[in-house]
Amino acid sequence: MKPRFSLRWLAGVWGVAGGLLLLLLISLGAASAATSGPAPAVRSSFQPQAGLTACKFSDRNGNGERDADEAPVSGVSLGYINDLGDTGSGVTGPDGCVIWADLPAATYAVTETSPLGCLPTTDPYPPQITITASQSAQVEIGNRCFGALVAHTFEDLDGSGTWDPGEAPLGGVVVSWTNEYGEGDTDVSDATGVVSWLDEPEGMVTVTASTLPGYVPTSATTQTGALLTAQTTSFDFGQQPRTLHMYLPILMKQIAQPTPTSTSGPPPPTSTSGPPPPTPVGAGCVTGRKIDTTMTGLPGWTIILEPAGGGEPRSAVTDGLGNVRFDGVPAGSYVVSEVLQPGWTPVVPPSVLIVVVPGDQCTAVTFQNRRSAPTSTPTATATATPTTTSTSTPLPTIPGIPHPKGIGVNVQTNRVYVASKTTDRLVKIDGATNAVLASYHTGSEPFGVAANSATNKVYVANYAGNSLWVLDGTSGALLGTVYFSSMGYGEPSYVAVNETLNRAYVSLHDGGRLAVIDGATNGLITTVEAEAGALGVAVDPGLQRAFVSCRDTGNVVVVDTASNTRLWSQTFAVQGEPYAIAVDAVRHRLYALISVSGSNPDRVAVYSLASSGASRIGTVMVGAGGAQGGTGIAVNPTTGHVFVANSADGTVTVIDGPGMAVLNTVTVGDAPGMIGVNPSTGRVYVGNRGDNTVQVLQDSFTRRRTRR
Repeated sequence: MKPRFSLRWLAGVWGVAGGLLLLLLISLGAASAATSGPAPAVRSSFQPQAGLTACKFSDRNGNGERDADEAPVSGVSLGYINDLGDTGSGVTGPDGCVIWADLPAATYAVTETSPLGCLPTTDPYPPQITITASQSAQVEIGNRCFGALVAHTFEDLDGSGTWDPGEAPLGGVVVSWTNEYGEGDTDVSDATGVVSWLDEPEGMVTVTASTLPGYVPTSATTQTGALLTAQTTSFDFGQQPRTLHMYLPILMKQIAQPTPTSTSGPPPPTSTSGPPPPTPVGAGCVTGRKIDTTMTGLPGWTIILEPAGGGEPRSAVTDGLGNVRFDGVPAGSYVVSEVLQPGWTPVVPPSVLIVVVPGDQCTAVTFQNRRSAPTSTPTATATATPTTTSTSTPLPTIPGIPHPKGIGVNVQTNRVYVASKTTDRLVKIDGATNAVLASYHTGSEPFGVAANSATNKVYVANYAGNSLWVLDGTSGALLGTVYFSSMGYGEPSYVAVNETLNRAYVSLHDGGRLAVIDGATNGLITTVEAEAGALGVAVDPGLQRAFVSCRDTGNVVVVDTASNTRLWSQTFAVQGEPYAIAVDAVRHRLYALISVSGSNPDRVAVYSLASSGASRIGTVMVGAGGAQGGTGIAVNPTTGHVFVANSADGTVTVIDGPGMAVLNTVTVGDAPGMIGVNPSTGRVYVGNRGDNTVQVLQDSFTRRRTRR
């Protein structure tokens, strides 16, 4: 008789533990029999637990492996996901590690949130590891971090070794660098005197610059510095014309000497090198004139005359009328130079090459200088009636944004995007808290920025990079790039968005065109002919019009956005030099910041817009923009207020658009430039280039009621 097996009998023989083990075996066997092919991961409450350790290190040499001298990185967010669907996260401690215990056996992928300016070097990334029951495992993720390196090459007139205002850039200087890992590169400075390398590994770097013929260096030709993560490290390489460099000591003597004050006529020039030599046969003469910008002669300046091929130099001091004369000069080539004095900046080159011929006809040279401008103190600006009842209190200033340029605002997400010209980055700010959330790479020298609130795309015009970048507003991912150099155009400046058509419009300063971008494909649709010096751009979606200010011609060009064609008959002149422009699409008004003399934008021309054209209806005086101004004007369509940055004054003028009157003049940071507005929150964002900040104003400006 065969024995009868039952769970009760088994429990009696093996006990409870044996019964449970049999149940487990039966269930596993059934599952195996019902499945063909590889079995999927199955969670079991009886599965022994495992452990996972993830460690973060600074992979300074970028080889993807942790070397003995590479340190752990703390404060980095790491996470995992396994093939069971489990996830976890943690922040690395002082040892650079995060430990997860009591994990099920599975295959794990470990991810990280890379620090700003850093990229993972682990290959493959993300790393994956399979952990079996009761096993502990460890993965390591390396990061290599990057910064920017910039070299400046310039004519160092005062010999200070630093690039001061008024000192011209020097092109043609060969600049090379090497880092501690044996990497390096070489380039040649162009007419801007700037050589830059982006995204180079952090660490010590040695930079070397060549010296141009006829010049001597005023700073070390080889310099060493630290390249820091997500920062720009600059090196200044000054050079001076050889003759000017030789006679800088004379400058110190001249400072100690009293300045001649006689104006009764030109006395004989005073020689500082002894009596003039006897007049040789076939000699000529050289006369010099030293003046300021008002054409007034400047006495007491030392002028140097030196044979171009080498030889004994001569020097003389300008008389009471700013004149100097060298007689008995043998025929030949000479370098004539002035010795600079503190507080003055050359208007023309401080040294010239001349040819002296025999006879009574003197060779004449002129040197002109201007007084160095002192730090400007903003003066009170007369406020036109009606006046304001109160000054808007600025909200906390957002620091640490080097040379802020274009500012775009997404009103749906309340995010503010600010271009940083000198770091080639786009900074994202939380409009509610003013906190910097992230920064993303851009092209070279980003200028204009615009955000499409409907698609959450951000458009960045890269002035020096001759490109437009399209970024995802949430992640900062690069969605598309449009390059203009191949078309023969360049210097993209301002960007405007038409959310109705889902298009972006970019002014191309070099070439005088307006580029039309498809917001769906991130590609170029066409370019429309504008005029020379195309700069500002604004759109009126309701009228289906785009407007382009053209500085070189003094006109504003009108484009039909439905057909992307220029409306030639609607082009209008602003009676001056137009800079940035803004459109109030609610009230159909255009505001053009213009200059009528001296490249000093100091007034706003107001136009009423219609499909048939624009009509000028007024002009509002604002503060001084100065030579570097004219870039900042924006409209709040909710209030109709217009905000104008007065770069030279350090102020922002607030205009009542409908009334065409100044409401207030608000003191802001140093050298305010571009402006962005969030009409939903009423916040106004002002980029201050001089102190690397973005200042926030609240649009609560009102008009004072006058009692009758």
